[in-house]
Amino acid sequence: MWPSSNGKERTAEVGDMIIQHVGNGDMDPKRGATVRSYIGVVHKITQDKWRHETVFITWSNGRPPRYYEQHGYPSMNVHNLRRDFDIIKGK
Repeated sequence: MWPSSNGKERTAEVGDMIIQHVGNGDMDPKRGATVRSYIGVVHKITQDKWRHETVFITWSNGRPPRYYEQHGYPSMNVHNLRRDFDIIKGK
């Protein structure tokens, strides 16, 4: 991952690609690894009166479990959960 020019490589912005990894990585003898990756692009970010941001993502290969389009994800979850989210900067 290339760091962004403004030093916000772990902060999601509109146009960034998000890869979310779901699962615990244990091996299932029938199915293999139990991690599934979902790929999407940030299309909107909102901010509440306390300046907490919510990230809304358009998914290309299905919606991950526990992602609800009307609620999005808290920006801090995407920022802090490094094992779950990869951010590929769009700009």
